[in-house]
Amino acid sequence: MNTETKTENASVTEKAADAGPIISTAGAADPSNHEYDASASDQEDGAVETTLSPEAVAVASSAEVSVVWQVWEKERRALGLRGREQYEGGREKLKRAVAMAALEIVHRSDHDWKAEAEELGLEVPKSDHPYMVQVVVTFGAPTDDPETKQKLAKFLDRQALAVQWVVNEVTANPEKYTASDEGISALVDLLDEQRGITAVSMAQRQTNSKPKKGSKVPFHLGIALDAQKMRDIRVSRARKNLGELADDREIHLGFVYEKGDTQKIAMTISSDEAQIEEALLTVDVTDPLIDQAGELLQAGAMIAEELTDKPRVELDDPENPESGFRPAYRHFTFGDGDRIVVSPILAAAGIVMVATPHEPMLPERLNQLCHFRTRERRIMEANIADPSRRAAFSGQWGDVGDTAGVLRFVATTQAACDVEEEQFSVLIEPLRSREGNFPLDVHLDRFAPQFRGKMSPRSWRVRHAEFVAKAIKAKKGEKVEHHFKGHSWKITAMKKDDERDIRGMGTATVAVMDIDFVAVSKTIADLPVQDEIEVKADRNTGICLSFRTRLFSYIVVIPARTTGGGRNASLFSPFVVPEE
Repeated sequence: MNTETKTENASVTEKAADAGPIISTAGAADPSNHEYDASASDQEDGAVETTLSPEAVAVASSAEVSVVWQVWEKERRALGLRGREQYEGGREKLKRAVAMAALEIVHRSDHDWKAEAEELGLEVPKSDHPYMVQVVVTFGAPTDDPETKQKLAKFLDRQALAVQWVVNEVTANPEKYTASDEGISALVDLLDEQRGITAVSMAQRQTNSKPKKGSKVPFHLGIALDAQKMRDIRVSRARKNLGELADDREIHLGFVYEKGDTQKIAMTISSDEAQIEEALLTVDVTDPLIDQAGELLQAGAMIAEELTDKPRVELDDPENPESGFRPAYRHFTFGDGDRIVVSPILAAAGIVMVATPHEPMLPERLNQLCHFRTRERRIMEANIADPSRRAAFSGQWGDVGDTAGVLRFVATTQAACDVEEEQFSVLIEPLRSREGNFPLDVHLDRFAPQFRGKMSPRSWRVRHAEFVAKAIKAKKGEKVEHHFKGHSWKITAMKKDDERDIRGMGTATVAVMDIDFVAVSKTIADLPVQDEIEVKADRNTGICLSFRTRLFSYIVVIPARTTGGGRNASLFSPFVVPEE
């Protein structure tokens, strides 16, 4: 780090002469004699000073403008550390620290940030963030405690994104955002306009992760796929599946019908290469492992990820957290026999789906409860939950490496835009929680239905398209009652009831959350359901649906709505994980 107390910076000096004063010491021949005053950093929220400490007051002269960066460094670090450690006043300090770090990055281009980190004894984690070193020296603190280290890493990640966003703003308008108290205040005002650090960090993360042109994936974690490459892969796989098609052999397309146990060719037509390719594109060439994992993820989307009352960042105000509240992520839990349970976490009740594969999905039996790692699972969903994307990928089980995982699912594609090959992976790891938070399990033995019936997949799809998606969605949070009686399933939000669409016995009236039923109805309508859908209703606990596809048998439980407007938790409890 530059140990000179008084620093010359030509580029800053030139801009400061026009745009305003740069921070400097005042009235002292030797600025190193000034003691650092952290009084600005010790103010309570709502009373934080809008100017720097006395040693950091701006001074300019017509001949020269200089910056005492040593004082600036101390001010920046004090604001960063105290903002991180304190609830009261923390947000204001954090914003000022982000602003100071960004201004120093732009206006002090010759500073050795790595040397500053070494002098402070700070370890800089491996990161793709361009300003992680600067963030560590501003907000970091040495720690050997694993739990503290993990929390600090998440905090630093957010600040690094915010600093990157602010640096871009300063770089675009350096005359407006000078290394001065006015520049800091202007950036704090800008952060307030953008709804705070979390908002700009999320915006910057989205910018950093934007898909390449041509991607149809709305979720930014999806690999952008090239349409022509996808077509070529599908045709190539279909040719392999159907056998050798020699170029010098005349190929005919045939119309085939079944007669008893045999197939008969009714007609053949001569075909050119273009017609053959179009026919080959109709062949199912999806990798079996990708197909299994993709359908499981597609079905699991019916479990919505709602917000809880827990702050995302522990240091935030629990009543009004700047970072927002934690979502109840859906978890895919393996290891309880053959079944795979998809359910929310941080919730007492919610939709729970139990999927049983018709063919084993995992390469080995697990002797403990495990789950998909959440962020990697979201990447997996963005890439293969959509059936139209699955043919572009091939799947395999890979090495878990130096992790606590037990299995790793790896998917590879040669259809990515601009690159020959791209892949993603998701770790299946033991279900663990230091805070004791585990996803929900469902107890079907507690379910005592008063109504049982069956509905065809076609009737389900028609009913969803014509009634459920429109009528229930329009209720916007109101209570929606389901009335089951014999061959009738009437939903109060609908204009009419089609008594032919279900065959059943018994009577039950069940109220459920409108958003729950719409999510389940849409997902089932989109799945390749075979045979009939079994419907059971218990007026006290909810609705249970059973159906199957070629790959899985599913059971879905929708909890009843309580009189207080919540979800009935009678059928649910968190998974129990033995203590180590």
